[in-house]
Amino acid sequence: MSVDGILNVHKPRGLTSHDVVEAVRIWSQQKRVGHAGTLDPLATGVLILCLGRATRLASYLEEGTKSYRAEVFLEVRIHRIELVAWEPPTAVLAVECGKGTYIRSLARDLGQLMGCGAHLSSLVRLSSGRFFLEDAVDMENLQLGFAHGFWEEFLYPVDEAVLGYDAMILGQANANRLKNGQPLSFSKGPGDHAERSWPCRAYSLQGQFLALMSWDQVRGHWLPSKVFV
Repeated sequence: MSVDGILNVHKPRGLTSHDVVEAVRIWSQQKRVGHAGTLDPLATGVLILCLGRATRLASYLEEGTKSYRAEVFLEVRIHRIELVAWEPPTAVLAVECGKGTYIRSLARDLGQLMGCGAHLSSLVRLSSGRFFLEDAVDMENLQLGFAHGFWEEFLYPVDEAVLGYDAMILGQANANRLKNGQPLSFSKGPGDHAERSWPCRAYSLQGQFLALMSWDQVRGHWLPSKVFV
């Protein structure tokens, strides 16, 4: 049986992101499992996994702001520094950043700026978008969940990846048009259409997540960009 949804996993130190993906593939017996943002083997913390059709929204999850707690080992003695914590020769940094930021490079640059060598000695991802470390399931409990049939308690619905976007509710006729890949026209809709470039969630009257829609400014209608029914 195919399962669609999102897991917020607390990755332990020493495993690659791919190791976690492979473990969940085996435990869940699902072929379509992927992650939304790599964590180095050194790092621990929030690793978001997408199962089934949720893999089609991984890129939206990757765009979310991420926060970290980083320990940086400074290779010469520093007498004064204003950081989250300073226990010579280790400095603890709180970092909030967007996609494409490499904390390992940040540690190196800090060492260069201060005139000393530095390297990353520990890294914890505290959050990724809407997902937080305090809500993440560790690998041991996740494995138990798969073994004893309660793992879906840890599963978020597919649309959790895009809850930050506007939503529209469709009647049956428009829902049918959407399922057939046809454009939808409204006299009014969520937000200002004039220059919008972000997507919009579409739901049925029963609350089922149907698709992610994009606005065609040239033709003046909504197009289904990713359909989930």
